Parts: sequence; structure tokens; C-alpha cells
Amino acid sequence: MSSENKLYFSHDFYSRDNLSNLRMKCGLEGYGIYWCLVEIMHENGGKIKESDIDGIAYNLHTDVEKIQEVIKNCDTFISKKGVITSKRVLDNIEKRERISAIRREAVGQRWNKPDESELPEVKIGEDEERVTAAEQQQAVDFYVNNFDKMLNRWLDRATMEQLDGHNVYDYRNLFWGVINAVKDKKYVVVNGQKVPTYRYLEVLCSHIKQNNDISNLDKAIADVESRYEKGLIRNKMQYMIAALYNARNLDTK
Repeated sequence: MSSENKLYFSHDFYSRDNLSNLRMKCGLEGYGIYWCLVEIMHENGGKIKESDIDGIAYNLHTDVEKIQEVIKNCDTFISKKGVITSKRVLDNIEKRERISAIRREAVGQRWNKPDESELPEVKIGEDEERVTAAEQQQAVDFYVNNFDKMLNRWLDRATMEQLDGHNVYDYRNLFWGVINAVKDKKYVVVNGQKVPTYRYLEVLCSHIKQNNDISNLDKAIADVESRYEKGLIRNKMQYMIAALYNARNLDTK
């Protein structure tokens, strides 16, 4: 993984409001010290030793007392047995490690298959009425057989910032569930219309092409998950199939 990816962590909107108590007691200097401590924690496995605070204060050109005041007045920091930690930072590091594991898996699968870098193309005409049954099946087989290659390529090239910005990290299981649900059908019903299965799979796989913005994909997945958890829908897979198709169409508008 590149150093660019290692040095990234998310900074929430409205952090200044969430830390208003800290700003009132320690001012903007305290707010700046807070984020410096968060950076240092990310660089050191999610923790800071209390014995290192003198050195940190010297490096930041501030006073030890000011750093201690920030730690005292910020409930996101936990001090125990001479070590300062943050659950948010530890969660970020765990998330980053999960992403790294997925990327390593993708790279490993790519190197275990000599032809992984060479991905053939399937060419089907735009006039669906002229596409023969044999050509449709050929296209379906292409997307089913090459999905892992497409996903591995995307995971291998995506930056940590791209992956960290999404709420779903294991697309493989989700997409395979959808693929297995539709691959043996001639049509997939979406929004009351029959979509040829090969065309549906083409749209599905287009989500994970290089440089694609998949924010709509994540929103669609999160919406289905939320509706299912609230009991608003029963057939989760049916809604997911439609949501993934509609999300890609939104990307192209």
C-alpha cells in the first residue's frame, strides 16, 4: 500500500460542533491540539503514552498543561494505565486493516491467475431485439466468469480514501449473491420492466470499473439495509437487485 493511503483518515463534517465543549474550555488552540493528538494516535497504533506528552508538547510548540487540559476535557480520549487511547481512532485503524486485507486478497487472487491482467471484452449490439439467445448466454457467462477479475482489478487500483469513504467493504459477497440470483433467468424484472439478464449483469459490473464514483451504489445498499432492518421490506434480495441497477443508472445521468 502506498504511503498516501497509509496517511489518510476521515475528518467528519461538523466536528467543530461536536467538540464545542472542548472549544469553549480550550479555545481554537485546544481544538488544533486535539486533531494533532488524533493524527499522532493514528500514526502509533491508536495510542499515546503519557510519558510522551512532554516530547509532543515540545514538537507542537505548546505547553504540557494545555495538552493535558485537552485530554481531560475531551470525552473521546480514554486515559488508563499511562496510555491514552480513542475508540474512534481504534475503529478507524481496524477499518483500515480490513480494507488492507481485502486489497491483499484481491492482489493475491490476481497473481495466482496468470491471465488476470488480461480481461477480454464482450461485445453485444445495442439493438436488443437482434441479439440471439446464444449471444445473450455468451454475455451472461462472460460476466459471471469474469466478475472476480473485475472486482480484484478495482480493489487493487482503488485508493484508501475511495474505499474508506464507503459503508460497504465486502462487495464480493453482495454482488455474488445478486449474480447467483439472476444468472439463470432470461429476464430480471426491475421497476416493472423486463431487463435482459446479460444487460443487467453488464450494468451491475459497471459499478466496479476503474475511476467510477460508487457513492450512489453505497447509498442504494444502505437504503435497502435500512428498510429491511425497519421491517419495511420482506424480500431483501429482490429490492437489492433493483437498487443496484437503479444506482448505476443514476450515475450515468
